[in-house]
Amino acid sequence: MAKKAKNLNLPKETEKWVADLTKFPEENPNPVMRTSLDGKLLYANSPAKALLKDMKWREGGLLPDILLKPIQQVIKQGKNQEFEIPCPPQKVYSFGVAFVKDAGYINLYGSDITERKTAEDALRRNREDLNRAQTVGNIGSWRMDVQKNELTWSDENHRIFGIPAGTAMGYETFLSIIPPDDREYVDKKWKAALAGEHYDIEHRIVVNGQIRWVRERAELEFDKDGELLGGFGTTQDITERKNMELLLRQARDELERRVLERTAELKKTADALEYERKRFEDVLEMMPAYAVLLTPDYRIAYANHTFREWFGDDNGKKCYEFLFNRIEPCEICETYTVLKTNKPHFWEWTGPNGRNYDIYDYPFTDSDGSPLIMEVGVDITAHKQSQAELHRVSLYTRNLIEASLDPLVTISRDGKITDVNEATIKATGVPRKQLIGTDFSNYFTEPDKAQAGYQLVFKEGLVRDYPLQIRHIDGHTTPVLYNASIYRDEAGNVTGVFAAARDITERKLAEAELDGKNIELQQRAEQLARLASELTLTEQRERHRLAQVLHDHLQQLLVGAKFGLEVLGRKAKDNQQKDSIREIHSLLKESIAASRSLTVELSPPILHEAGLTTGLEWLARWMEEKHGLTIELDTQEITSEREDVRILLFQSVRELLLNIVKHAGVTAAKVEVSRVNGDDIQVVVSDKGVGFDPEKLSRPGGEDTGFGLFSIRERLSLLGGQLKIESKPRQGAKFTLTAPALYPEDITEKKPQPVAAAAVMPVPAEAATGGKISVVLADDHTVMRQGLCALLNHEPDIEIVGQAVDGKEAVEMALSLHPDVILMDFSMPRMNGLEATKIINTQLPHIRIIGLSMYDEIDRADAMLEAGAVAYASKSGEVEKLLSLIRKHSRKTTK
Repeated sequence: MAKKAKNLNLPKETEKWVADLTKFPEENPNPVMRTSLDGKLLYANSPAKALLKDMKWREGGLLPDILLKPIQQVIKQGKNQEFEIPCPPQKVYSFGVAFVKDAGYINLYGSDITERKTAEDALRRNREDLNRAQTVGNIGSWRMDVQKNELTWSDENHRIFGIPAGTAMGYETFLSIIPPDDREYVDKKWKAALAGEHYDIEHRIVVNGQIRWVRERAELEFDKDGELLGGFGTTQDITERKNMELLLRQARDELERRVLERTAELKKTADALEYERKRFEDVLEMMPAYAVLLTPDYRIAYANHTFREWFGDDNGKKCYEFLFNRIEPCEICETYTVLKTNKPHFWEWTGPNGRNYDIYDYPFTDSDGSPLIMEVGVDITAHKQSQAELHRVSLYTRNLIEASLDPLVTISRDGKITDVNEATIKATGVPRKQLIGTDFSNYFTEPDKAQAGYQLVFKEGLVRDYPLQIRHIDGHTTPVLYNASIYRDEAGNVTGVFAAARDITERKLAEAELDGKNIELQQRAEQLARLASELTLTEQRERHRLAQVLHDHLQQLLVGAKFGLEVLGRKAKDNQQKDSIREIHSLLKESIAASRSLTVELSPPILHEAGLTTGLEWLARWMEEKHGLTIELDTQEITSEREDVRILLFQSVRELLLNIVKHAGVTAAKVEVSRVNGDDIQVVVSDKGVGFDPEKLSRPGGEDTGFGLFSIRERLSLLGGQLKIESKPRQGAKFTLTAPALYPEDITEKKPQPVAAAAVMPVPAEAATGGKISVVLADDHTVMRQGLCALLNHEPDIEIVGQAVDGKEAVEMALSLHPDVILMDFSMPRMNGLEATKIINTQLPHIRIIGLSMYDEIDRADAMLEAGAVAYASKSGEVEKLLSLIRKHSRKTTK
């Protein structure tokens, strides 16, 4: 990709531009690669080479799996894609993978996105922290973008308003949540905010049928012309604060009511005192509260003993001068309110001595008719302190109870509820007032069990994780675990039970989800097993297809050429021509041998024609012939219905034996095959070589890639098997492979039906061939038949009487032509040579059949001889040997 541009007589500017363009990949700071469709590297610029080095890529091999898989996906889907790929050291790259179909290669363009991914992760964490903070503070937020017409709410904002996330939001939707009484106010304030006014309001909303209070604030953004651009706002749930304010108002009203009642009582007392003033004064003098009469000009007309004792003598000074040393009346004084309202007034006052007083002021008329204020002050400092402490303790205890998310109840000895928290109210749907005093067991789906539970607490003193179901008034139930214990009064007597219920709904759902995930996981495992089986079969089918291409085309052409060369050799008279023909003949034999060897290595025919045991017997011979490794084979007869298992075990054993040749340093190994656990096949491959430490094996993605140990282990595992490795340095190695012999119940195979043998036909009179040996050629390759015809037609004592393209046609010609000899190809469509030989030998035993094949395997020869053939020959063998076999076994020469 970075080759120099050739000079094509282009203008200098264009030539320079082309030259600069060709240098682009090499100058690109990002990785650029080009690969073949099978994943081999065709080009890589410097950054790409550095990256591959970090990924432990071995030059000359396939790209690492993490790059190879995206390539395969792009090829499979036929469209360019982009992938994020983690790369060492701790980096993330974005790779664009482009499939250049016409050129037959793949381009990869990478860029380092590590910083971007880090920033994205940080942003995600910040968003999570913001959402968590809003949830803790009950404060939601929103963002409005007028230009994009977008309104975005935070999760807490959705929760506060009770609107599910994802709901299309609009101003009318927002107004619909607000009660009609507040709607006009909120609409007016929002429109004012759109005109530029400050927006900070409190109003009610309706969430799930309940009234809640919120405080809303907004900061709107305008351009220089005053047009609205957008804005940001917050929503705070202030329902609890509003509820507390309501309670405070109710308490104040109640207090005022009581004050009025007490004021009325005091007025009655004042009326009575009018008649008994002297006695009243005596009483005032003895009161533990102070009493004074105040004139409109702030002077003290009368003060009782308690007042003088607490504050001293006034000495004729005005009250604010005497008490606070002021020159003007106090701004916060409420005493003189009664002169304006002519009604009693109750308030609380903190005196100059720092103590608290309940003040009762009454309009009073002196004996001369002049207005006075009668004020009584009761020291409530100690009472307020005890009240404050009691309130603090009570509030703390209640807050502890209400802070619990779990339902909490107290139960009396007779099983009645004496107190509950808010969580219990929510769980049952019953108000506190209705709950208190009712039977505890009434709120469960199994009342008898609930009753037995709290009775057990009184008996044992403690109960842990007692399972019950709380029943809500709307019918739904909540599964809980109750923990309860007794509590005692100050004297130590048991007065009731304190019970806490832990909601286990989520745990139950999680358990159900876990069960579902386990089922899904099992289904995924079964899918993986099917995919692994299909992968093994697909790989072997592809190998078999390539082997068939070599066998059915290249080898047949080579053999046909060899036969044609034999014919030319017989015609040639010039020694120089004969030498040239012999040289070409030798090259053709070498080509046929090389093609046959490649075919066998790709897909040994015996693997598809016989069982695993026969395949391993062939493999033992092949390893000794090819690599000098002697195999001690100990096998049982295994009948496996699984093609994928047979193929995987055969390939795995071959890989292990090749590893022994490469690494073990021995010339002998042992292979044992047996049936274990009823339906499993076990193959043990062992040697007495140098051994190794299994813990130091490279992990997947290292140098041990391809169909190595980890690949064997993974594929066996996916098919339901396993690989066990036992080895120590200098103590040899033992590999135990186990795989299921049968398919799962939902996977079946169709078995080929055997061909029924026909009845034996009578031997007819000799065909009229003029005394020549009559021959039928049975081969599905036209080139092979043409070559044999050309060769045999030059023999004066041999005559070709028929040509069959498959085994079925060979049987038909045998029945109609009754030849002396049939040259029968081993592998043919519709019916192979083995089946055809069995039928012909059964029906026409006088016909001599000579088996032919491109392979020299003993297994094929033995199979043909067992089927009834008189001989077996290789198509690539010496022609003279074939002619000799024809003449030797024909009826003409055996009479």
